[in-house]
Amino acid sequence: MRMNRIRAAVGMTALGALAIATVAPVAQAQDPITMQMWGRNVDEVVYNALIEEWNASHANQIELTIIPSADYVARVAAAASAGELPDLLDVDLIYMPDFINQGLFQPITDQVNGYANKDALSPGHVAVSTTADGQIYGVPFYVDASSLFWNKDLYAAAGLDPEKGPTTWQQVMDDAAAIRALGGDTYGFYFAGACAGCNAYTYLPQIWAAGGDVIDYTTHTATIGTDPVTREAFEYYKSMVDAGLVPEGAKAEDGSTWMSTFASGNIGIQPLGGGWGIRGVASQNPDMNFGVTALPGKEDGQTASFAGGDTIAVSSSAQSVDAAWEFIEWTLSDDVQVGIYAKNGAFTSRTDLANNEYAAADPRLVANNEVLVTGDTPNTLGYNEIFNDKNGPWIAAIQTGIFGGDLDGALSSANDSIQGILDQYYQ
Repeated sequence: MRMNRIRAAVGMTALGALAIATVAPVAQAQDPITMQMWGRNVDEVVYNALIEEWNASHANQIELTIIPSADYVARVAAAASAGELPDLLDVDLIYMPDFINQGLFQPITDQVNGYANKDALSPGHVAVSTTADGQIYGVPFYVDASSLFWNKDLYAAAGLDPEKGPTTWQQVMDDAAAIRALGGDTYGFYFAGACAGCNAYTYLPQIWAAGGDVIDYTTHTATIGTDPVTREAFEYYKSMVDAGLVPEGAKAEDGSTWMSTFASGNIGIQPLGGGWGIRGVASQNPDMNFGVTALPGKEDGQTASFAGGDTIAVSSSAQSVDAAWEFIEWTLSDDVQVGIYAKNGAFTSRTDLANNEYAAADPRLVANNEVLVTGDTPNTLGYNEIFNDKNGPWIAAIQTGIFGGDLDGALSSANDSIQGILDQYYQ
């Protein structure tokens, strides 16, 4: 595999750490340590609550540095180059394959496999943190999942059942048409047409739900231009654009007003991120009556979700894997998952704790919790170039294929571009 990214300086190996421990005095080996941790600005309320509680109850301490998401990858690359990575890294899970490939982490395979509740951990987070040879480098730290939102008041106004969100592509299109018929500035459907990551998070799972994909992750082959289901998925969105069910502003939507557009109350159906979407819409429009359901496929019963959020990993420069794992395991405990995460409006990293007393207070949270089990994440090198780049092939296919007139040409061009990126990593 050809590497074309900056490599991390390799820290102390487990063997080296053992050697030092055997010659150091017992008292020194047991001295408390202060671990450095970097986190993204995903949910500072939860993160600060975690660190405050841990530091108040444990001898080993953690100093948390919150870094803006837009700067995170560059900061990690610079620290890796200088051999100055923190002990613990909170990582957007989409970057796990690249970071693992660069040698930024130490494996925690034995710890995770020995963890009593391993099978309850968010499967998408664990899968993207596991290499082909079974080594595990991370576990879920902050969990979210994409869902489909619908405006119940607009459903009622259009003569639709306000308590039943759409469960198939056809129903999405039919319901959107009925809502658009209300006229004025009311539209049936909305999506962020100029936001690559937004559509990876909310549109890609609808392709998965129907059995299609844009990449074969086993053979590292682009399929966006060859898979018939994927083409149908593009036709599904394109048909709503062509029928005027989507406002013109969707083509230029870069994600900055993505949530607030739905919160305005003039959109019937919109895919969004579950946790932050529910909290955000409710905050912007407290009186809005909306529901949340799974992202649908072509047929009733087909659902999927993008496992979003973050993993936590032990860096190659960590002082102690054991000390780091002690903190990680603590974050996964019942008391912390419910008493800190759920209490503060975040989802639990464990599916067996998803329907807790705090989630039960809002049926929308319960609905989103249910889709976490189906959550998945593209496990590929080059994710950023393919799915996140504002000039990348994924968003180019959406812009040209859905909003333009040459769907087949757009998909073919995207296929070639995605394959070119994959070949840089896997040849």
